[in-house]
Amino acid sequence: MTARSKIPILAYHAVEEGPGPLCVDPTAFATVVETFAAAGFSSVTAGALVEHLDTGTPLPDRTVVFTFDDGYASVHRHAFPVLARHGFTATVFPVTAHLGDTNRWDEGRAEIPTLELMTRAQVKDLAEAGWEIGGHTHTHRPMPYLDDREVAEELARSNDILAELSGTEVRSFAYPFGLHDARVRRLAASVYPLCLDIGADRFSASAPRDRAPRVEGFYVRTAAQARYLAGGLGAGYLTLRRSARSLRRLLDRRRER
Repeated sequence: MTARSKIPILAYHAVEEGPGPLCVDPTAFATVVETFAAAGFSSVTAGALVEHLDTGTPLPDRTVVFTFDDGYASVHRHAFPVLARHGFTATVFPVTAHLGDTNRWDEGRAEIPTLELMTRAQVKDLAEAGWEIGGHTHTHRPMPYLDDREVAEELARSNDILAELSGTEVRSFAYPFGLHDARVRRLAASVYPLCLDIGADRFSASAPRDRAPRVEGFYVRTAAQARYLAGGLGAGYLTLRRSARSLRRLLDRRRER
């Protein structure tokens, strides 16, 4: 991968019926996977990107990375078999304090449904199948609101559990809620060689490793959207998404005043 190479790292959450952007319908997700497979893409884990950058381990000519934040049980139930049928792998970022429970950190948010999370056995099942298990903190608290000691505890407790389940070192990390600042990035980067953001941009060798860009999975939930990224329209499509995302955030801030 050269500095100009662009790899889509897709950031999904739950793969089940429900409201977006948290949920992507299983049938729709299957068409996305099929589209990338038909276009000649191969998948790698986030950790494989680290290996490539550090040691020059080659990547496939057309590479896509599937990632799943929070560790929803529907990822094991629906995404896992679909990806496996096409010989694809993925990276999942479970919230370790809530394995076998629900997304309790979202309680009180009316627009967010209560969803089942993976059990320890399901996480271990994915690890044994070749999936990468990445960090996502222990409790999913917004990291910029934690002090240094709390951040260190969140990362250490998560890593201890995930290393036990996966049998390997935890090498990648996704920020809860996509929230971070310079202090949080410094602390996370001292633990993980690759820390992932979420938005509407593709990854390249020149991307900062403490906030490597991903494409929000809600922007890639149809075959047509997948074809944009797989083909020559990817840059234009993501530019439009970034513009819409920035406008929405501006309007949200104005409503909060």
